[in-house]
Amino acid sequence: MKTYGPKQTFLFYEAARRFIQFNQMSGKNKTLTEAWTGLGTMSVYQSMYNAGLMIPIRPYYQYCETWWMLTKRGAKVVKKLIADCKGIKGNHIDALVKINQVIDNCQKTGKIKCLDRMD
Repeated sequence: MKTYGPKQTFLFYEAARRFIQFNQMSGKNKTLTEAWTGLGTMSVYQSMYNAGLMIPIRPYYQYCETWWMLTKRGAKVVKKLIADCKGIKGNHIDALVKINQVIDNCQKTGKIKCLDRMD
């Protein structure tokens, strides 16, 4: 089975974290394709952009950070990731805890279990 690469997988987890923290918990109620779920330069998000998983909010300038949002394809992956992380209770706080653990572990060890591709 094909998987997304480690960098893409990390950015999916980061998008899920941002979506839950800044959207669900603040009550803004934006969809996954409307929420700003990434912040960084094109070099960071190049693989997501090339794969049609994320797009910049505004035109980007080389070496400058910009906000990114998920495309429908990217949102499908993040939606499944959040659902898988919710656990038995099925709430966003449980998902956020699990997502933060994955992100923290990846930042400490440099390793992440890659997500299965859905296409």
